[in-house]
Amino acid sequence: MKQYLKSLTVLLLSIFFITFVSCDNEPLDDGLNGNNNNVNNNLFIGDWEIITFETETATEITFMNQTTLSDTEIVGFDMDYVVTFTENTFLTAGDYSMRLILTLNGMEMQNAVQTYNNVSGSGSYSTNGNILTTDGSFFEFEFQGVDTSEYSGPQTIQFAFSNGGQTLTTIQQQEISENQGGIETTTIVNSVTVLNKL
Repeated sequence: MKQYLKSLTVLLLSIFFITFVSCDNEPLDDGLNGNNNNVNNNLFIGDWEIITFETETATEITFMNQTTLSDTEIVGFDMDYVVTFTENTFLTAGDYSMRLILTLNGMEMQNAVQTYNNVSGSGSYSTNGNILTTDGSFFEFEFQGVDTSEYSGPQTIQFAFSNGGQTLTTIQQQEISENQGGIETTTIVNSVTVLNKL
């Protein structure tokens, strides 16, 4: 039973990371739509310190007429992490920690902390209205020896500037349904990252 739960945990985390970087976003209804229709990349240029990072997922998995509910929460803390935007590229550098909490049918299955030191990365980006499209990942994840960098790729994120252009908030909200090999999954992802300009 313990090996089954460990295998199921790895499967659920794999599904989470695949859906985390999926591009099929649903539109937001919380005021971010259309607020930045004339945004150009110049507003991004400079160094931005990540203040908060939070992601929650809710997944329903149906296999052989059995339904399993999984919830995952990832919260960043001890953030000493900077994203530097140029006209159409970005670099990441610094340290951070993340707490991952995984519950399965209401029972906590995993509560783990990962600390990442001397992280660096890069990618490109573009904007269209209040949509930021990145090719590359701001964060890297590794869990139980599984490196998720292979899942990084193009992502579409809604964004808004506030505090006179000194605070950047990015939001990903998406619902993803898949049916592969008789396993039906529906995952709802909500992610918010807040950055302050240095």
